[in-house]
Amino acid sequence: MDEPFVSFTDVSKYYQTGSVRVAAADHMTFHVNKGEFCIIVGPSGAGKTTLMRMLCGILTPTRGTVRCGGADIARLGEEYRAMLGYLPQDFGFYPDFTGPEFLRYIAALKGLTRAETARRIPELLRQVGLADAGRKKLRAYSGGMRQRVMIAIALCCGPKLLIADEPTTALDVTIQAQIMELIRQLRRELNMSVILITHDIGLVAQMADRVMVMYAGQIVEQAPVLELFDHPAHPYTRALLQATFQNSYARYLMPLPKHVIEGFSDEELTANDWFNHPDVVSGPFMVTDYDQNHYISYTANENYWKGAPKIDKLNIRIVEGSQLYA
Repeated sequence: MDEPFVSFTDVSKYYQTGSVRVAAADHMTFHVNKGEFCIIVGPSGAGKTTLMRMLCGILTPTRGTVRCGGADIARLGEEYRAMLGYLPQDFGFYPDFTGPEFLRYIAALKGLTRAETARRIPELLRQVGLADAGRKKLRAYSGGMRQRVMIAIALCCGPKLLIADEPTTALDVTIQAQIMELIRQLRRELNMSVILITHDIGLVAQMADRVMVMYAGQIVEQAPVLELFDHPAHPYTRALLQATFQNSYARYLMPLPKHVIEGFSDEELTANDWFNHPDVVSGPFMVTDYDQNHYISYTANENYWKGAPKIDKLNIRIVEGSQLYA
């Protein structure tokens, strides 16, 4: 059985504005398991930032309890915060520092000894793909390189939970994909739990284990990624998925049934077998074409989307043997 690393139990956070009490977080209950990758998605004003600040121990809930390993984080204090890595949307840099110099500065603020810093910095630079950029000033770093520095800062103390708050918002789509792939690799390498707050569910769907949907201060829906894609229950979730997949740049992941995968290699299944497989025809997309190079063309399943606008065809290739990436 999965062991929760951190959990919220009936957590609420209220703000008083004159005579009006506003619920930024309202009776939230959820958990994140050790090593799990979770997405928190919701519109602006849903309460994601308030949730993140309570998760980091910056804000104290008005009611309810946030626990780590069964203990209230208010009692754990610095012991809990030392287990966290935080990756914000943006970060202030000293432009005349090189990447290693800035990391050494941050390491000193975090209390690492000189010996620990000397050991950790080269390893961090290697992990985030900046081993060859040591002599460059930060002012010369691209947006993607600066984001890699921020990831290194988040990993500086060897966190057990990485909290990423819209980490790719200001980056172009190619760099976004690179940063998300880096987070995925580091999560596996370091066996971290990851909570990623985002508006773009399509960007991270292929790497997350579970999605939590926030709306009006509440967790209105939570489910494994593919279950949520196939059976969205809340109106906001359905609207979000429709908006995500109504253009040709949508990203979608679907595990293939084992016998279908074997059929590709053994050539036991015809294209017609594949087109009519129940795991395919009942989902958000329909297969419209197949070729000998294992390319599948998808288009929107009108019955699934119930009148949503059609999307352009998606060309999808089998990657890593058992998954489809758009």
